[in-house]
Amino acid sequence: MENEIISSRKAKMAEKHSAILQAALEQITMYGFHGTSIKMIAASAQVSAGSIYNHFENKEEVIKELYLHIGAEINALIKSTHNSNISFKEDFFNIWKAILHLYINDPNKPEFITQFTYSPYIISQADTQSDVLLEPILEIFTKAKAEGIIKNIPNSALVALSHSPITSLVKMANYGKLTISDTEIETYAQACWDAIKL
Repeated sequence: MENEIISSRKAKMAEKHSAILQAALEQITMYGFHGTSIKMIAASAQVSAGSIYNHFENKEEVIKELYLHIGAEINALIKSTHNSNISFKEDFFNIWKAILHLYINDPNKPEFITQFTYSPYIISQADTQSDVLLEPILEIFTKAKAEGIIKNIPNSALVALSHSPITSLVKMANYGKLTISDTEIETYAQACWDAIKL
């Protein structure tokens, strides 16, 4: 009985923790880092502000954990999609499209990532672990460069040429600036591939 009570409490804590992160994601993508307060996050998560401080030290910690949480989700998607038994180009297309679909299903995620990437919250790799996002793809890029398949430029540049367009496409689609059909996805993926291939 005691174990069941403890288990139930842990489940409720985990559920509240997740609700806070989701609320933070929604508020930050709408109002920005500086425009979002703990009070706003608490109201969106339907918890008290004091409850948030039981899970996080401050707003900065909420933001950093949210970034790491989204990064882990994207990295898991890359690892599950990656297939070393097919051509690098086909593998690249599959991963590129998988990330695009993830972002289309929740456009708040690429919006948050963009804000975080260009914000003062990235102080140092040691402090924020800012290199966590897309870590698996960096290994794939390094191998492809060694094999002479893609341009021998810094991995950060390869990410900018292949990942940044995904976030831009989703943002433009979200604002009705363009549509993203299956045919167009292939065209956009090809354009990113053309930017990095040798």
